Amino acid sequence: MMRLIAVLWNHTALLSVALAAAFVVGPGGAARAVEPIVVGSIEEVDLDKFRAIIDQSDDVGAPVPLTRRELSLRESVEIALRHNLHLQLARLELDALVPELTATRAKFHPTTGFNGSYSDTKIVDSPANTLRDSQDALAFVRQELPIGGNVEFGAGYRRTFDNNATDLGNVDPETNEIGGFRVTLRQPLLKGARSYVSRAKISDAEFDRDIADSRVRAAVLSVTARTKSAYYETILAERLIEVIDKAIDRDNELIRYSRALFDSGRVSQRDVVSAEINLTGDATQRTRRLAALELAQNSLSDVLGLPIDQHVDISDKNIPFRPVEIAIDSWIREAIANRPETREIRIELDRAALAIRIRRNSTLPRFDAFGTLQQDINFESRDWRVGAQFEIPFGNVAARSRLKSAQVEHDRVERLLAQQERAIELEVRQIEINLRENVLRLRYLATGVEQARSKREIARGRFELGLANNFDITDADRDLVSAESNLLRAVVDYASNLAFLEAAVARPI
Repeated sequence: MMRLIAVLWNHTALLSVALAAAFVVGPGGAARAVEPIVVGSIEEVDLDKFRAIIDQSDDVGAPVPLTRRELSLRESVEIALRHNLHLQLARLELDALVPELTATRAKFHPTTGFNGSYSDTKIVDSPANTLRDSQDALAFVRQELPIGGNVEFGAGYRRTFDNNATDLGNVDPETNEIGGFRVTLRQPLLKGARSYVSRAKISDAEFDRDIADSRVRAAVLSVTARTKSAYYETILAERLIEVIDKAIDRDNELIRYSRALFDSGRVSQRDVVSAEINLTGDATQRTRRLAALELAQNSLSDVLGLPIDQHVDISDKNIPFRPVEIAIDSWIREAIANRPETREIRIELDRAALAIRIRRNSTLPRFDAFGTLQQDINFESRDWRVGAQFEIPFGNVAARSRLKSAQVEHDRVERLLAQQERAIELEVRQIEINLRENVLRLRYLATGVEQARSKREIARGRFELGLANNFDITDADRDLVSAESNLLRAVVDYASNLAFLEAAVARPI
């Protein structure tokens, strides 16, 4: 009696959920009223009424999947790399930066244009007043130079028409036309006079693209490892159900044998009840493992990027177990060198170093040289001029402050890189510890399975000889289920840790 009470008490949470409902759904989808019961003391529970409520809700089961799909491990990884939402977002971020990079590189594409103007001017100059009309047209091509300057080539035409009116009313019209070419050059000599300054926005866009590319690579490694782990977890869930199904078969066999011995007077009713209690416990455990299988399938569908209501049937039913030689030092070196996360921070470090160079250049005075040459179309006249511009802010406080800020940012990114390298080393060491622990645990668990199987055979033989009761068999059954389940779990842990190690060192192991 006490054993039965203990079993019921262990499942109080499950009973409470079932008893809390005031309505259940019937076969036709309509709700029918169910009189609830209140669970207080477990000894006072009306088990007949409780079973009646459960029977009325038996038709409420798991939803039937709309579609099913059978996948191997290799196919699962391929699908995940195409459909995983996290990976798709990372790729879209990269795709969005490619046009931006193209746009910034267009800075050095030549610019063509045309401008024109018309003016009407009255000049009062006694004794004559002048009315001057003029039309100007200019076509040009402007080119930015890699060293910070720009050059412009142009071809233009000008026409002026003067009406000179004297006090006597005489009109002396005069028309002038001129066409020619013009070349203008402006080049910084100090501030802004470097290719890395003129390419600053392009370099920044390249850094953004490379960082996004590193994040895509990191997502590929993560999704691959998570897919393998989810696949292994689904295999484990199915194998654990097989373990409990075999235990239930042994329970039914024990019940039949106990009843036969009870009918022949060789055992008491207690042995029959004990075997039935063991069956109840294993059947309850099977429901938990069925729920665990559904959760594992949902997790697998999620990482694959498939609809959650699409049932995934795994075709690879075996859990791989391939012990690897421990090489912790080389794993750490490879992880630090190859991981996309460290590559991303190194790119940020390059960006910070470039920012220091650019801001150091901005502390220099502005000293620009410029020149213009104009030549008429007949090459009979020309006009050229050269000059320079010099300026510097008083104290140059803004530029020096920005330089200091860039230097601090560079130091911060250096510390961030050191922190990331330490985190990667800790991650690799943790996985290596897990692998070693898995191997040691597997050695003991394999021995434990042998011992549990032997214990069960011995208990059964003693029971058949009348030297022991079936409590010995049920105790051995529980040990066997636990030992086999733990062995399967340890094998999956090793396979999953190996998948995460491959992601950590960014290469197959």
